[in-house]
Amino acid sequence: MITMTLFIVSGCEKENLFYRHEYVDLGLPSGNLWATCNVGADSPEEYGDYFAWGETEPKSVYSLDTYKYRDSVPYSSLGIDVLRASDDAASANWAGSWHTPNYDEWDELCHNTTIEEMTMNGVKGLCFNGNNGNSIFLPFAGYFVEDDLVEVGVVGGYWISNGYAGDFRSIFQCFHDYIENHAISYGIGPVYTTGCSIRPVRPSE
Repeated sequence: MITMTLFIVSGCEKENLFYRHEYVDLGLPSGNLWATCNVGADSPEEYGDYFAWGETEPKSVYSLDTYKYRDSVPYSSLGIDVLRASDDAASANWAGSWHTPNYDEWDELCHNTTIEEMTMNGVKGLCFNGNNGNSIFLPFAGYFVEDDLVEVGVVGGYWISNGYAGDFRSIFQCFHDYIENHAISYGIGPVYTTGCSIRPVRPSE
């Protein structure tokens, strides 16, 4: 594991802003630009806010009783399999073309960067290093189950915008000991009421 007390994104200057939020060009085939911070965070290592899938505001309790779509579960019953902009915390809070990444965008990130576990300013997470020398850091921010924040420093749970029929939603999971155990996945994750992080992405313009 690499330990760092200061994180510097190579080649990423403060003028790389879109709707007031900093982004990084990782040299991906699509040209997609990834945010340097989670929604609700001011620095890469901050956990930021947590959201239930399809909700745009953080809250104190993440349960079916507090879920926005508790009377129309699952979300797919509405005939929608991808988050609408109005239900996307990245789009709703950051505006512009920022959005929660879909399957293909997470897949592209994982397969076109070198991934290493590291500690940034005392916070554990994964660093995704682009071939052009730029990087982003995703902290192991844990996730909320009802009013309990669990597995902080061990797991990072990041929503995917694609829906899934039934009681589960799509999540990108990054784990402690990824290098040894390859414990990174993007598929069916926790129930939609779980409070997870969001790392926005946007197309190049």
